[in-house]
Amino acid sequence: MTYSVIGMGAIGGYYGGRLANAGLEVNFLLHSDYAYVVEHGLRVDSCDGDFYLPHINAYHTLADMPKTDVILVALKTVNNHLLPELLSPIIREDTVVVLIQNGIGVEADLLNIRYMVFRLHHA
Repeated sequence: MTYSVIGMGAIGGYYGGRLANAGLEVNFLLHSDYAYVVEHGLRVDSCDGDFYLPHINAYHTLADMPKTDVILVALKTVNNHLLPELLSPIIREDTVVVLIQNGIGVEADLLNIRYMVFRLHHA
């Protein structure tokens, strides 16, 4: 299985980093920290144990990312309106989307967004 992380802040970095540290294939979308992470890797400091990944599958644009089995959405919920655009390039019919966000009632919005993305792929 392949995983992709959209929203590479503390939450996305932690959970995606844990998956990558366990040996799973994880793709990370990075914007402002892309060059730094490519050069220096990903370091996670946690009460559950610190670890360092000298190399991660870092991408600067969605167009370069492969389609994936599981997408971890760790964006701030105020950015959920961007999800159709963000998910479309990397989602497949059977992709599982996991929200790891703060917020209440965002699940219904995600179902609508997934439906819109699915329709875009089948138009």
